[in-house]
Amino acid sequence: MRAYHKYKPSNIEWIGEIPEHWDLYRLKHLAGNDINVVQTGPFGAQLHASDYVNEGIPLILIRNVNNLMIDDSDIPKISKEKAESLSMYRLQVGDIVFSRVGSIGRIASVTEREKGWLISGQMLRIRIKNPSLYNHFAVYIFSSNLISEFVQFKSVGSTRDSINTEILRNIPITIPPFSEQHTIARYLDDRTQKIDTLIEKEQKLIELLKEERTAIINQAVTKGLNPDMPMKDSGIEWLEKVPKHLEVKRLKYLITLVNEKSNSESPEIKIALENIESYTGKLINLDSQTTFEGEAKIFIKGDVLFNKLRPYLAKVYNANTNGVCVSELLVLRPSKSMISDFVYYRVLSEDFINEVNSSTYGAKMPRASWDFIGNLLIPFPSIEEQQEIVKFIESESVKTDYTISRIEKEIALLQEYRTALISEVVTGKIDVREAI
Repeated sequence: MRAYHKYKPSNIEWIGEIPEHWDLYRLKHLAGNDINVVQTGPFGAQLHASDYVNEGIPLILIRNVNNLMIDDSDIPKISKEKAESLSMYRLQVGDIVFSRVGSIGRIASVTEREKGWLISGQMLRIRIKNPSLYNHFAVYIFSSNLISEFVQFKSVGSTRDSINTEILRNIPITIPPFSEQHTIARYLDDRTQKIDTLIEKEQKLIELLKEERTAIINQAVTKGLNPDMPMKDSGIEWLEKVPKHLEVKRLKYLITLVNEKSNSESPEIKIALENIESYTGKLINLDSQTTFEGEAKIFIKGDVLFNKLRPYLAKVYNANTNGVCVSELLVLRPSKSMISDFVYYRVLSEDFINEVNSSTYGAKMPRASWDFIGNLLIPFPSIEEQQEIVKFIESESVKTDYTISRIEKEIALLQEYRTALISEVVTGKIDVREAI
């Protein structure tokens, strides 16, 4: 791909030179200095999670914006009456929604489908009414590295990733001729779609590998490692047949539920639900400043933490240190006849999760009770067989994790290339006028 023939200084160090026939404007000047060109979502005092309803007007959160699109598969809703009281935050066709905290720069253009929806306080709304700017080109501008570099430049000394309306109003925008904006948008549509297709294939492969790992765990803790082992009816509806030599007991006789409250002001580790990755048991987003409501419960090394709130999320942690956790996590302590690694894989297995999930109560916040979980009949092998099963699962998991890690690196490289390509094109570093 070739560069343009002639360039001129942009007088902005991190943008560099731009094509000679391009213009450069601050967003606020492009919009006639309209104060409403950038609008943040409602503040916390105006909107709470308690305002969410099953049917109503969708409210766009950061998680609903990805790959330049708005995903409504897991989107909260508020009542029409509440939406009317927040009318200044309702969207129009052609608006651009932009994440302002955390994952800064998630962006999408509002279509006819999203007309009248609202943004949350996590989002900004950009509304540019200028005939010299093509909306679809603007979306690519705002999804380029221009935003992150500008925010970094403006946020020196800040410890929190965030962007406010004034920062965004002052962002410089490169403006090619209108017809060229259309050409650039078409080119980027074509190239990013091809990259996204490759990424989607890689992501599907990861999902298949995760499903395979889940199946391996389920098979090993339920049927054992010998496929030729004689089987018997377990008398357990959700398990059916189990190895003939296994004894069956209620879970509460194999482990102890621990409810010891914490008095420590500085525990070794604090674990909330969001700190446990689903299905893998890995700890994520740990922060010494983590806080949670209610009393904390003590756990020790060797305990297994099981999430009773929305158990289908399969948040289970095999503790390798002492600490405290939120009350929504059950602290399970194995008896002498069980090893913690086996208990971890047993309660993480698909059959167990599905059975526990079938017992939940509460529509908005479905929970499982210990009375139900503790009375589940569980086939359990000897300590020696438990150790063999754990060794097999961990050996297979290492292979799967290695493959997943390699694919994730490939995806990261594709995403980096995608971002770099957009930035190079919208800042005029490469000329794509003849590439379409």
